[in-house]
Amino acid sequence: MRKYIFCTLLVLVCVICASCSNKENRPLDSTSNDNSQLMMTDYFSLEEMVTDAESIIEVRKTGNNENLAEKYVPGTLTEVEVTHVIKGSSILMNRKLKVMGLEDTIEEQLILFLQPEIQSYGDDVYAMVGARNQYFLSIDPRSKVRYDAKHATGKSKQIMNEAFDRIPLKKAIQKIKLKIEH
Repeated sequence: MRKYIFCTLLVLVCVICASCSNKENRPLDSTSNDNSQLMMTDYFSLEEMVTDAESIIEVRKTGNNENLAEKYVPGTLTEVEVTHVIKGSSILMNRKLKVMGLEDTIEEQLILFLQPEIQSYGDDVYAMVGARNQYFLSIDPRSKVRYDAKHATGKSKQIMNEAFDRIPLKKAIQKIKLKIEH
């Protein structure tokens, strides 16, 4: 009888442990998210970024930010309004989205390379492709585009700086569209 009770309790403990460790029962975050590989990538060409980005959009920051301290990872969600869809669904046009990793950007107008929507953070929440949120383009008040990554180093920074060194916005969009077509 004791052996039967012991075996039953052992099986019960194993079932409870297995259900607690089930990945589907945990909230999604940037490390368990299917998109986590895109967040860890260092890109060495514009082609790679264009390929991995589900959406490439031109946006204007709205000035509304939301602190993520109580969510899965600390940081800030910055609200942006989509002004032009370069790659991706036209449904995004004129929509307000929340993007992770833009809290340090100075310019109000940007081109973002986004991975798929992160639904575990709420509706219309996105993250940029690439490690350390470094893969976006800034648009200055004169509509000149530049690569503006504080954390980028080495070859990836050099490639992006050469490709987008204060070029006109229309030319930058043309460069990106050419990479999409190939």
